[in-house]
Amino acid sequence: MSTITWNSGEDINTGGGGCVSYGLLALAAIGVVIIVLAMIGPMLASTSLTSAVEAQQTLASTSLTMYTSLGVAYSPHAERHEEAPAIRDCLDQRGPYMVLKHVSAPTFYLVCQIDKLTWGLQAVDESGVEKTAFSPGNGTFQDVMDYLNKFTNKFKGTLPWMSAP
Repeated sequence: MSTITWNSGEDINTGGGGCVSYGLLALAAIGVVIIVLAMIGPMLASTSLTSAVEAQQTLASTSLTMYTSLGVAYSPHAERHEEAPAIRDCLDQRGPYMVLKHVSAPTFYLVCQIDKLTWGLQAVDESGVEKTAFSPGNGTFQDVMDYLNKFTNKFKGTLPWMSAP
């Protein structure tokens, strides 16, 4: 009887690691597929196109909504203004310098000093959803106040979206 030996050049204790890695990767991929199917399942099971579109919009709005520390939900419209992220950050870090309310609409204006010379405002509806955020004119305090004084009054009290139900 002869004995045949096979020498692969690898240590016996290191073999099979690739198989385990591929197995774990496959399990992770299956998990991701299950999560995605659970999220879009209602859309796939829907019998009407309208319901599927509504479910998709709800999913998109739920997963993309971000809130400031003041409880304001961000709006995509504000992102048209390059200064919007700085205004959001300013309000989140320092809070508003003052709050004004539209004289006839349920809109609140949170004013914030972004830096030594620049000011901005965030318009928020009564439910706490941002309408826009920008710096009027050149962004000076005077420009912001000239813009707001045409249609707002100072607001004192609790912001409606921050009130306990």
